[in-house]
Amino acid sequence: MKILRRFVYCLSVLLPLSLLINTKLFFYTATDWNNSLWLTGYIGNYIKTHLTNPIFLNAENAVGIPINLFYGYLLYPVLGLISSLVGASLALRIGCLVMLSFQFFAVLSGSRAIFRHRALAYSTAITVIWGTYSLTNLYNRSAICEYFATGFMISSIGFIFSAAEEINVKGRLFFVWMASVSVMVSIGIHPPTAFLETCYFIPLLLIILKISIPKHKQIDWRKITVVGLIAISFSIILVPWVYIMRKIGPVLTQWAHPGVMLFYPDRCDSWFKRLSPITFDWLSVQQGKQNVSTPYLEAPINFGLFILLIWGLYIWVNKKPDNFQRSRTLFEKAANYFTFTSIIWGLFLFVLSVYRPLASNFLFLAPFVQFAYRLTSHINAALLVSVFSLILILRQQGLIDKYRTQLNILSAICITIASLNLIQKLPHAQVVSSILNYPEYEFNGERSGLARNGQIEFASMYSASRLYPELTTQNPNTMPTVSLPVGYTGNKFGEVSNLDISFKYPTWVKTNVIAFPWNRIIVNGKRIGGDDLSRIGGFFAIKLPTGKSHIEWQLHEDPYWMALHTMGHICYFSIIFCTLILFILALLGKIKFSVYTILEN
Repeated sequence: MKILRRFVYCLSVLLPLSLLINTKLFFYTATDWNNSLWLTGYIGNYIKTHLTNPIFLNAENAVGIPINLFYGYLLYPVLGLISSLVGASLALRIGCLVMLSFQFFAVLSGSRAIFRHRALAYSTAITVIWGTYSLTNLYNRSAICEYFATGFMISSIGFIFSAAEEINVKGRLFFVWMASVSVMVSIGIHPPTAFLETCYFIPLLLIILKISIPKHKQIDWRKITVVGLIAISFSIILVPWVYIMRKIGPVLTQWAHPGVMLFYPDRCDSWFKRLSPITFDWLSVQQGKQNVSTPYLEAPINFGLFILLIWGLYIWVNKKPDNFQRSRTLFEKAANYFTFTSIIWGLFLFVLSVYRPLASNFLFLAPFVQFAYRLTSHINAALLVSVFSLILILRQQGLIDKYRTQLNILSAICITIASLNLIQKLPHAQVVSSILNYPEYEFNGERSGLARNGQIEFASMYSASRLYPELTTQNPNTMPTVSLPVGYTGNKFGEVSNLDISFKYPTWVKTNVIAFPWNRIIVNGKRIGGDDLSRIGGFFAIKLPTGKSHIEWQLHEDPYWMALHTMGHICYFSIIFCTLILFILALLGKIKFSVYTILEN
């Protein structure tokens, strides 16, 4: 039975990723999917060539691209390291498999600890990893960073509740470590997810601190020391990202948001669509994928978790607790607060995501949320915390053991709903897929294309457009263009070379250098600035003097940021390596957990 159960677990993780078997398969018209592959492949080949992680990305059509400093800050270095060995296409797929395995293990462990019911624990885990919106992020939107960030956010919840119920000291330390790593990685991958996640997790943390601080008791300095060391290590990793986000983030083109939250009520942002157990994008069916910007854009809440919450609330309201007395754990004491806070937060986000009049009063959230359907992952996170906390309350009151038959029925319902959604979602993903030949992403492919063709539109979004005036005195279509050459093969990969050019009179030229304060253009030994520096779109435009000009690009990063970044990445890769080893040991059964031995059924 043990071997069969592990086989079922492996199959459960592989099923939602089954379309990734073909490494030439691209999704969502290869736009966002290709952007993620390019970032992964470029960083991977740079690491392979120069044995270091690049600060900026340089391609022939765009020099000094700072995307990786803001977007996927903690994701692409890891994917790039894998890519340096196997290529971008396989590296992205390996990353998805590791993340989903991590998430499944976390939710399964948390569910086992809370429900004490094997079938319901498994059905809850697949309900989460087979969730429709998470697969929408993976395939139909190809929002890879959001897919990873929200996946690790959910993982942290599973690990936190596992730690709360774990008896063995080593097992509890393992779960605390995994929860901390999950939170850290989730925050450092995707800014919108980081903002909403922080808004939710901070109140939960304050509740824990309020309850855990002993009154008139001796302070356990060992626990405080362990927590302090973890907090310091993770702060070292995240501080450079927070630093640059605060200092330069507000002036980026990507942050120049119109101040509205985008709704799609005819597709997914309606009361019915958000609550539908099985969703379907009728617009894509009627108009086809060619006439719809994002085919099969579906964002329902996790209906299986919603059913579990409703069942728990019904039992809690209508049944009287038995005379059941036992010592209450920290999380059992916090469960009432967690349940109330999570239900209020989830309900607020739900209404905000479908009701425009309410959203109009929270437009300050627009730059962080952007799309109403993006709130779905955070509603699901609140649902998961609500369910776990409510079951803790019912267990403490001695009510759960009375309803073993109902738990079996709930398991069957959750598995059925999750299966129907998966069966529906995978064909939708197949519709938006296409076979494309990009040799630079393959295992033994030619990598030169990574530096020959940067993702221009994607790169321009991360220019600091608000710092530089747009050049309006010249027609961009008739202006000469000066492109600094970039090496794309051998040990010259990603390196920018100088350029000599001459004009008969002072001339404005458009360059291939991204308009960003750390990018400097030197002409004849002098830095270009003031009235001689402007921009066209996301690229610098410079005024060259009469005669010959020797042009070079220099990277002048913030020295404080660079020091923090170096320390942070050393610490980060050390932590990721240790976490991976611990995770493998746990999967092999080398770490013992009480949440696995207390099970029945």
